[in-house]
Amino acid sequence: MKRIISNLLVLCVTFLGIGANAVEPITPQKTKEQLDHQKAVVLDVREQDEVAEGMIQGAAWIPKSGIDAGSAEWKKFMGQTDKKKPIILYCRSGGRAGRVAEVLEKQGFKTFNMGGFDSWKEAGFPTKTGP
Repeated sequence: MKRIISNLLVLCVTFLGIGANAVEPITPQKTKEQLDHQKAVVLDVREQDEVAEGMIQGAAWIPKSGIDAGSAEWKKFMGQTDKKKPIILYCRSGGRAGRVAEVLEKQGFKTFNMGGFDSWKEAGFPTKTGP
């Protein structure tokens, strides 16, 4: 039984990216608290058609496609963001946010993954119209 559990853990670490380098999750409630006290930067990495449903009020927006392409907005964000301030990322479900968070972690930023925008809306927190 121990061997089966051990093998499952190895598979999780290898194929799901769970382990020492996994980005720490954060709840919408904690995200709101951090945002309200200006203790973190919140970054939406969804694509343009997705932000049409709204965004977290106070969040920055750079689509993952722009990040992958090294857009001017991404370069500006990287150059102007204080590495002492954590970055909280979100997308539709948390997958893209997690991948961008890992990139930021490698650049020396502390990151958190809030997951999806729906969890923010379900908590009843303020949203704004997307660009």
